[in-house]
Amino acid sequence: GRLDGVDVPASGYRMDTYRVNVADADHPVTRGVASFDVADEMYLCPVFEGDVQPLLATSADLAPATMISTYDEVRFGEQRAATGHPPGSRLLGWAKSAGRSPLVYLLPGHGPDTMAHPQYRRLLANAVAWVASSEAHAWAAAHPTSLTERAGRP
Repeated sequence: GRLDGVDVPASGYRMDTYRVNVADADHPVTRGVASFDVADEMYLCPVFEGDVQPLLATSADLAPATMISTYDEVRFGEQRAATGHPPGSRLLGWAKSAGRSPLVYLLPGHGPDTMAHPQYRRLLANAVAWVASSEAHAWAAAHPTSLTERAGRP
């Protein structure tokens, strides 16, 4: 497809065990959360890092050669490397606004082992509590984004 006027290949993914590192220990979403390991899915897709407040990151290898092309697997039933794709973002979680509303994105969470992990459960509870808080709404109101300006961008 096209993204910001540039042709980009289909996304990629990989199931693996990797480290979830807290990138901002002072944020209410990550407060009290320690870095932890998960066996979960990783993605090879564009992340507009300049538009988000990083909360989680990984040191896992996200080189396209280590990822599976989603398009090839869905279209042809074959697991091929996601070659031709730029390297993936190390961000696994972030906060941003959507209009004047707070939003938190967490990449991990695709299976029961991750959902049962005590650090992930704390992270998820913190995220829900924060987006519902007056603090988060005040932050989003101070950092509003256009819902149409970034249409089609993750």
